[in-house]
Amino acid sequence: MDARVCTPFDNDGSKRYDDRRPNYDRKAMNRMSKTLRSIGKWAEISLLTPLWLTPGLAATWLSQEWGQALTQHWARTLLRRLGITVETCDPGGFLHTGERCIFVHLNQSSLLEALLWAAIVPRRMGRVLNIEFALLPFIGWTLAAQDGFVIRRQSPGQAKARLQQAVDYVRSGGNLILSIEGRRSEDGSLSPYKKGPVVMAIEAGATLVPLTTHGLRECLPFGAWRIAPGHAKVVVHEPIETRGLGYEDRDELVARLRTIAEEALADGRRE
Repeated sequence: MDARVCTPFDNDGSKRYDDRRPNYDRKAMNRMSKTLRSIGKWAEISLLTPLWLTPGLAATWLSQEWGQALTQHWARTLLRRLGITVETCDPGGFLHTGERCIFVHLNQSSLLEALLWAAIVPRRMGRVLNIEFALLPFIGWTLAAQDGFVIRRQSPGQAKARLQQAVDYVRSGGNLILSIEGRRSEDGSLSPYKKGPVVMAIEAGATLVPLTTHGLRECLPFGAWRIAPGHAKVVVHEPIETRGLGYEDRDELVARLRTIAEEALADGRRE
């Protein structure tokens, strides 16, 4: 069969051919291909997550360090399988050596950040989690069991009590990681900041360590389910000491953190 496309007759009555292939809808084919790849990726996540996190959850009851080590291997394996590379810029080495630190994520934009934090945190570290996340099968259960402080926003008394436990955890020498935004950003812009992380750091006399992430929104933006490969970068910014500060300094610290985030996002867009 002639693969060329037959077009109307020329002026002399002969058929005119061109060498173009049939005009398939390439965009539709590409969308279908991406959809099938994403379905495969989610299937792989669904398979690997219980295989890794079931023993990780069990190991947590014996040793927090063992449980977090297995969780880290799970997160790194999934990121690698998803085609997402990770770069960490931490000149001061605070992720490895910081003590009594509250690591504050300044720009929450993708569900993949849960994987990212599990992958890059090199040692035992507490987390503040919403009850909705903590109830997610396997990943939520595991992270809640690993020095997780689960809060219910609908119950202010419970949330206040759990956050006070988190403050005591840091005061006793632990490290904590949490987001300063109330929710993930829909468009990549910064959401309103909460004062809770700053107040917790002041009460604990802890060091505030700002963190920004770049690239994950391009892999899985808000509301999307198709996962694209890409490159994620975590930047650990200059720490802020809170010892000697009081409750009246909270607004200034929040504004300072927001300025750090705005400058970091502007730099990221220029790269």
